[in-house]
Amino acid sequence: MPMATMEFAQLCLDNALSCLDSPNKISYDVTAPINSTSSKQDGDVRMPQSSSIFVQAPPGNPLPAEEVANLRCSILALKSYVSLYHHDYLVALAYAEELLRQPRVSGAHKYLAHMYKAEALVALDRIGDAIQNLNPDNITDIGVTPSAESSPSPVERSDKNSERGNSEPPEDKRAAYPWSPKDLTQAKGIMTYNLAAAYAIRGDYEKASLYLSKSKTLAGMPLPAHMYYLKIYLELMQGHRKNVQNFIKDNFGHMAVNRLV
Repeated sequence: MPMATMEFAQLCLDNALSCLDSPNKISYDVTAPINSTSSKQDGDVRMPQSSSIFVQAPPGNPLPAEEVANLRCSILALKSYVSLYHHDYLVALAYAEELLRQPRVSGAHKYLAHMYKAEALVALDRIGDAIQNLNPDNITDIGVTPSAESSPSPVERSDKNSERGNSEPPEDKRAAYPWSPKDLTQAKGIMTYNLAAAYAIRGDYEKASLYLSKSKTLAGMPLPAHMYYLKIYLELMQGHRKNVQNFIKDNFGHMAVNRLV
């Protein structure tokens, strides 16, 4: 009987990825207009609808091509996560980079790819590359649906609405389960904390303290325990023992603090 372990998860993810066709085999281009035989005017063009292209997925029903793309991104993100758990950092880095190269990738998957890539780079002692990867300004979306660059065009959306009819509401593609971080500001706060941790590992405690303060503002309350630990560590490494005592007294009043001798 298989057990619910990370090793079994890795096997399941390998099987899932092998069952999917290569993205190159799904031949559709959402950027190239094609002539529409049903256009009312000669100059009208229509974009090919990726949702009208179905991919065989036995033993289940065929899946729309865009859902297959989302499934592939989810598998790659999970494979990077499981590889990090197994300390296979080169493998985790490869899957995170492959996820970022996908033609149709959601903001949430991009966010996870950057986070997993940075963790792998830190473990490989490539701190400089990890710091460049952890730029909060690069995070502009954490939605679970593909971004505007890979979303259907306005012409395609209007065609779908006309085919669906006015009586039927548009399809809701929000996440079935709310995930954390809950919004873009909190996501940037968590990434900024990781940036502070990377600077701390490199020994740049002043920059680490600066980014830690920014992350506390962005993340909101309640703060994760890791931020308190990093704050104490940075103050101690900079020789600010008195600041540490005051910080512990303000935030952990139930704990006794030794007096300065």
